[in-house]
Order: sequence, then structure tokens, then C-alpha cells
Amino acid sequence: MCATNEKTDAAEEATLKTYTSAPLEKALLSSKAFWDFITDPSTPYLDRMAAANRGGTVLSVEDLPKLWQAMVEIQTVPPIATEAPCLYFQSDNLTPQMWVDRYKWVGRREATTQVVIGREVQVPKEIIDYPVTAEERDHSPWLWQMKEALPILFTNVNRYYGDPGRYPLREKAAWDWSIPVPAQPSADDKHIEWTQLCIRRQALTDWAPHDPLLLATIVKLALNNDNHLVPYSAPVEDLYAWARDSYHYEELAHTAQIVILQKTKWDDVAARVAFITTQLAHYPPNLNTPHLIPLQTSTAILAIGRWAMDKSLNPWNRYYSFVGPICQMMKDPPFPPDQIREQNDPNLDERLKTFEAWFEKEKPALKKAADAELPHLQLLATELQTNIE
Repeated sequence: MCATNEKTDAAEEATLKTYTSAPLEKALLSSKAFWDFITDPSTPYLDRMAAANRGGTVLSVEDLPKLWQAMVEIQTVPPIATEAPCLYFQSDNLTPQMWVDRYKWVGRREATTQVVIGREVQVPKEIIDYPVTAEERDHSPWLWQMKEALPILFTNVNRYYGDPGRYPLREKAAWDWSIPVPAQPSADDKHIEWTQLCIRRQALTDWAPHDPLLLATIVKLALNNDNHLVPYSAPVEDLYAWARDSYHYEELAHTAQIVILQKTKWDDVAARVAFITTQLAHYPPNLNTPHLIPLQTSTAILAIGRWAMDKSLNPWNRYYSFVGPICQMMKDPPFPPDQIREQNDPNLDERLKTFEAWFEKEKPALKKAADAELPHLQLLATELQTNIE
């Protein structure tokens, strides 16, 4: 099955590079015609896949929410087929047939009817084998084809609207796309809501230009406390600088880190930001990017200190996520940051008390330095449509 599937994938990829048809070319002329074409059950498989590959520039901004909602619906509908062969069974020492049998057993359920992309779809009691030949894919269920095609289209649309001139349109549309929160959500509701948040996060940040709007968007995602799931869909790990970025962008990313550390109410979010703040403080030297240097501020250390001194947090989380990063950034820490490596270490409480006493002594000097940093950081924060506290 693996060899057959890989051969089919390769042949399909080669075919799609030059594939065309009269209905496809007509569909590519307008956003509405394209959406109707790619979602029509009667559209042949290759036409659908070709549309996904070529249609990234066709969908209008107004039609982007249709794509995002469709992505949510196809990702939350029960599986129609087993996973592609060779993906999982190797790590479990299973034969292909053993994996298929196990997957089918797990996927067994009652037959249901669901509305997906405006159409009633019959979800069968048992899932089918993954289509590994061209003929099987040509005759595969519509829902399976949509599960294959829409993620490709989603990526291509994000690339197209990742252009600096188009990204603001995509960003606004993604925020305007409403995500209702049921008063008493069921398990299925929560799964759908989480999927919606993940799709919106991708719509907001995937293939986005590295500019102030992207950083402001990440900050907004991290600080949006409308419900408990929103902050965890923020890609705060992207608050960093890479070779193609300017030093100004690096400063803006650091400012975004500070804003989140100061304002978030979620210790998990703060922990992820503290980690990336420490990474930026120890930016590795590179002869090809001399303009990017290790960057840290006393303001950031104090923002992490807010969490490191919070005695309501789990002691190990305090030490590992916040005390450790401060010890890595300060010149003369009270102890090596990796001195304790196990959450059951009997010296943990003593180390936390030692840190608390040391940090209280360091605060006056840190605050004085932070006061000097504030005017420049406030200017940077203004670019991010926020402020430093």
C-alpha cells in the first residue's frame, strides 16, 4: 500500500502541474464560480485538486470566511477514511493491515447525517480504506476529497494574502469572522470552538509579512480573554527575529513580549513568552546577520519577575518557567538556572525563597533602568497599537 500510494502521489503531483479543463478555466474567472466549483460534489477529483492548487489568488476577501468555516466543518466531521499508509504504523511496529484494522475499530460509530459546507452528508458507520490508486481517488467520497483539497487551498490563499499590501485585508476579515461561544457548550461544541480558533489563528498569522501588524496581531491574540481557549491559540513563539528581519523588527518583537508578560492573566502564555524572551536575550551571533544582536531589557526582566514572585503558582512552574529565565538573563543570579531539574527536589522551596530575597534587592536597580528604557519602548509599543505599563 505504501509503495502504491507514493507512486500515485508522485503521478498526481506531476499531472497537476499542467492539468486543465474547460470547467476549471471557467471557474477561475470569479470568486463565486470558483467556490461553487471546488465545493460541488459533481466536480471530478483532479479538477477539484487542480482548483485547490491554482485558486489561491481567486477567492475574494469577502469569500474568505466561507473557506475558513468550511475548514472547520471538514476538520470536525468524523473521519471518512483511514490515514494515509506508512504514516503511523511504522513507529508502532504494526503491519499496514494491522494499522488499518485498528484504525477501523477505533473509528466505528453510528451512521449520522451532518450538514457540511451547506450540504447534507451521510457519515457512514465504518470508515473506508485510504484511497491509494488514481481510480480509487476518482471515485472517493466527496467529503474525503474536500478534506484533501481545502487545506491546500487554505495554504495557497494565505500565501496570496500574505503580500504586505493584501495582508491587512485578510487580518481584518479574520477578526470580523465571528466565533460564537455557546452558553453551555457540549464536548462537540468545545471541539468545534477550538478548531475555529486554530483556523482563525492560521488565517491571521500564516504566511504573514514580518511587520508591526503581524506582531500587533499576535499580541491581540495572546491578550484576547473573551474565553479561556483564545490565548492558547496565539503563536507567541513567533515573537522573535530571523535573518531577513531588521533590528527594528527585533525591538518590536521584544516590546510585544513585554506587553504580553505585563498584561496576560494566563501563566501558560507568560511561560511561553518568557522562554522566547530568554532566547532573544541570548541571540546567537551570526556573521551574516550582524544587525541582529542579543536583546534584553530591565523592563522585560521585571515583567517576568511579576510571575516569578507569584506565590499562587505551582512552585515548580514558577521555578522552571520564570525564575530560571531571569537567572539566565541576569549577570549575577543567586544560583545557576539549572541547579534544580526535578519538580520533587527537596531544595525547591528553599531556592524560591532565596530568589525572592535576591530579586527584592535587585528591583530598585531594575526599576531605575526600566524608567530609562520606557520612552523608547513606549514609541515601539505605539507602533504595535498598545502600550507599556
